[in-house]
Amino acid sequence: MYLLKNNKLVGNVKKHRFVRFLLVGVLNTIFGYFLYGTLILIGLDYKLAVLLATILGVLFNFQTTGRLVLGLS
Repeated sequence: MYLLKNNKLVGNVKKHRFVRFLLVGVLNTIFGYFLYGTLILIGLDYKLAVLLATILGVLFNFQTTGRLVLGLS
C-alpha cells in the first residue's frame, strides 16, 4: 500500500481526469467482454447473453465512471 501512495504514476493518474476516464473505459470494456464470454460459456443463448451483458455493463459503467472518474460516492 505504501508503494501505491508514494508512486508518481499513481499520483499523476489521480490528478488527470482524462487519464482516469480512459482507464475506466478499458476496465469497462474488459468487464463487458468477460461477462459476455462467461454467459456464453455457461450455455446461454447469444441473444440473452448480449442483453444481460449490456444491461450489467451499463450499470457497471455508471458506477465506475461516477466513482473513479468523477469522484462521487
